[in-house]
Amino acid sequence: METFAFGVLPYIIVMSCISAILWHWGILPFLVNMLSKACQKLFNIGGPVGLGAAANVFIGQVEAPLLIKPYLKTLTNKELLILMTAGMATVAGSVMVALISILEVSFADVNLIQHFITASVLSVPAAIMYANIMIPSNEITEFGENKTPKVYKSTMDAITRGTSDGANVAVSVGTILIAVLALVYIVLTYC
Repeated sequence: METFAFGVLPYIIVMSCISAILWHWGILPFLVNMLSKACQKLFNIGGPVGLGAAANVFIGQVEAPLLIKPYLKTLTNKELLILMTAGMATVAGSVMVALISILEVSFADVNLIQHFITASVLSVPAAIMYANIMIPSNEITEFGENKTPKVYKSTMDAITRGTSDGANVAVSVGTILIAVLALVYIVLTYC
C-alpha cells in the first residue's frame, strides 16, 4: 500500500502538471487538434466535440470537457454522449502512468506505454461510432471565433493548476483504493 501511495500517486500529480504545461505551451493543443480534425472529417462531428473527445486521450475525462466549457450548454444529446463515451473509453495520461508503474513488474518485456496510447487513440473513433449508433443525429455544434480555448494565463498558472488538479485526482484514487480494499477485506473476512 505504501508503495502505491509513494510510488504511483505522485506520478498522477506530476503527469497532470506536465500535461497542463504542455497545454499552455501549445504542444497538446496541436496533437489534440490533429486528432480532432480527423474525427470531424471521418465522423461528421463538430469542433467542440472533436476537441473534447480527442483531449480525453491526454488529459482525462474530467478535464477534457472543461476545455469546451463555453460550448457545453449548446451541445446536443448525441454530442454529450460522445464526450461521455470517449471519456470512459480512453485512459488519461496521468492514470496511464499510474497503471504502467503498477504493471511494469509483471510485464517487464512489454512496452506498456505504446500499448496504452494506441488503445486510447483507437478508442476515440470507436466511442464516437458507438454514440452515433445510440443517438443518430446530423446536428453539429461548431466553434465560435476562437478554435482552441486558452485555459492557463501563464506557465506558472499551468504548473499550479495542473499540480492542484493532479493532487485532487491522486487523493480521489487513493481514497477509492482504500475503500475498495476495505470492502474486499470485509467480504473475505466475514463471508
